[in-house]
Amino acid sequence: MTFRKIIKLAALFVFVTLTTNAQPDSAKAIQTAQTFLDNLKAGQYLSCIKDFDWNLAGKVNTTALQNIWESLQKQQGKLLHTGAPYLVADSAYQTIYQLCSFEKGKLDLKITTNSNYKIAGLFFVPPVSRLSYTLPDYAIADNVLETSLEIKNGNYTLPAKLTYPKSGSKFPVVILVHGSGPNDMDETIGPNKIFKDIAYGLATKGVAVLRYTKRTKMYAAQLDVNKLTLQQEVIDDAVAAVAVAKSVVAVDPQRIFICGHSLGGSCAPAIALKSNNKAGIILMAAAARPLEDVALEQLKYLSDNSAEYLRKIEDFKVQASNVKLLDSTSDMESFMLPFGLPQSYWLSVKNNKPAEEVKNYNGRILLLQGQRDYQVTLADFTLWQTALRNNSKAQTRLYPTLNHLFMDGQGKSKPDEYNLPGHVSAQVIADIAQFCLQ
Repeated sequence: MTFRKIIKLAALFVFVTLTTNAQPDSAKAIQTAQTFLDNLKAGQYLSCIKDFDWNLAGKVNTTALQNIWESLQKQQGKLLHTGAPYLVADSAYQTIYQLCSFEKGKLDLKITTNSNYKIAGLFFVPPVSRLSYTLPDYAIADNVLETSLEIKNGNYTLPAKLTYPKSGSKFPVVILVHGSGPNDMDETIGPNKIFKDIAYGLATKGVAVLRYTKRTKMYAAQLDVNKLTLQQEVIDDAVAAVAVAKSVVAVDPQRIFICGHSLGGSCAPAIALKSNNKAGIILMAAAARPLEDVALEQLKYLSDNSAEYLRKIEDFKVQASNVKLLDSTSDMESFMLPFGLPQSYWLSVKNNKPAEEVKNYNGRILLLQGQRDYQVTLADFTLWQTALRNNSKAQTRLYPTLNHLFMDGQGKSKPDEYNLPGHVSAQVIADIAQFCLQ
């Protein structure tokens, strides 16, 4: 549940979600990305930023770009060679990935271009799979229907989809709530689409699913990050989604279940209480501990014991301790806090106490945890069990071979595992379906 866009060095780059509806030319978009990389390798930073759009140019100047590139090479070693461009397009923008092979590892340079072929976002990320997504075997597309909806909340309108069985009516519905970061409605991570797996898997078994694009992805350029809160990122839009679900004819309004993954799971009790939803909540890899503690544990888990990484851990410890000191009278700058997120965000996170709030929830509860998950661990699972031990409406499931994405694997889980194509476990789908249909 870590903030993936910030926790890596690549997070020094700015990613801006585009809102234009134009259809850029693929060849020109690829040429823009290739020219940028050629200039970056040559140290021609002024030429690099000439291809930035106005928003990105206002955030990354030549000095900042040079510092980022040099810092990256200090960590990864000399750039040895680059791969061919790999294009991912949708109706709003085009994203080009180029594999960069360094002495110590490989990263994809991810560049997003707008309709004028200017660079609106750039990012170094773990290499993405070039394989196309396919539905899991347990999902029978011929037995499923899907319709487009909108989640409206104030000035924000989020695209959504309702996936439901072709036969029948008044289905129970699961509302999927994302983990941290700017997620699309499928919660796409590498080649994997966790929420699409769940949507089609559950619909095949008789349960409807509502999923939507997260506000921090759809409106990244418009949001004031200096005032961001957990309510804006997660809770408020999920509450709005509950209201939309109640209005859908195909849905049984008495059987609306809130299913949160990772950070979404940690917010699920608050969402259920705020929306007065009494049917049930499903907690998938939900942290019960404070977010700053969970993130620190992740950093330690991923440590390579290098002096530079150990310094990063020590710096993060200071930032995490600052979160502990925060209250309504505090006045801390973002650089003093984890991930560079503002005081408003961390105060809202501190006020979200899921293991306490769940005790005030009277609906049914299903707690799901992968034992190989290094992001949300058995320490959280144990805290949830303690909080729920006297709750006759709570059920728990622990899956020995599943990771944070609820996908099967062996041995110690690592981030690279998320770049391997896979699917949410069929047993997880079956357990959620059984819970909703009881």
